[in-house]
Amino acid sequence: MYDLHLHSIYSDGIVSVKEILDSILDLQLKGFSLTDHDTFNGIKEANTLAKSHNLDFIPGIEFGITMAGREVHILGYYIDINNKNIIDIVERSKRNRIERTKKILNKLSQAGINISNEEIKEYSKKDIISRSHLAQILVDKGYSSSIVNSFEKYLGSEGLAYVEKISISYKEILQAIKSSGGVSILAHPGDIGDDNIVYELIHGGIDGLEIINSKHTLEQIEKYYNISNKYHLIETCGSDCHGKIINGSKYIGKFILNKKNIKRIKALHKIRTEGM
Repeated sequence: MYDLHLHSIYSDGIVSVKEILDSILDLQLKGFSLTDHDTFNGIKEANTLAKSHNLDFIPGIEFGITMAGREVHILGYYIDINNKNIIDIVERSKRNRIERTKKILNKLSQAGINISNEEIKEYSKKDIISRSHLAQILVDKGYSSSIVNSFEKYLGSEGLAYVEKISISYKEILQAIKSSGGVSILAHPGDIGDDNIVYELIHGGIDGLEIINSKHTLEQIEKYYNISNKYHLIETCGSDCHGKIINGSKYIGKFILNKKNIKRIKALHKIRTEGM
């Protein structure tokens, strides 16, 4: 069994790659994927550690974009970190994050909330700055009661300091993943809140849907399972673990994929790298 949706300190997770691997070993899973937001900087470390423990590692990434005013996340599995198209998307995504963060900080400053670059560096251990980092800073500085409250008051779409993501088109992302031999999956489609976007991505060539995710209700799981079957898509699941304790659990390993669908991912990857 595999957990295919995990985040580390290389993006907005709070655990190291080594800590993730230790959890995978404790749970006796066969394999996993590291899917940090807009970066593949943890891939080499994860691959080396996985090999040393005879674990099956699938290099991954999660890209965030905006479609029709909604945030959409696309997972890429078996990405080639040396592929020029993937590198280009990653670099553009990082630049867009920096620009967005500057605009958010400016809006917060206008509201009398000042966050310094030094403070951000304390919370973002690597080179990816996310709204989750800013949300935690707002909690620790006493402006919000929780991460959720930070998004409601300041950082979410209805928040005082909201800035829409500077987006790259989904077609570019799907093509970059495919050109690197990878497999594209729509992450937690139920979190989008607009199935028109889901269908646009399906017709636009996405390879599969993440059916089971810690954010999904049973009703959403059933709905997207039926949609996936209808369009003959690959079905995946993952914990989306960032290392935080939620309801007494880190979630890692609680939403795991069986061999059948892992084989489908591997088969499509093989076709795209070796041909039929």
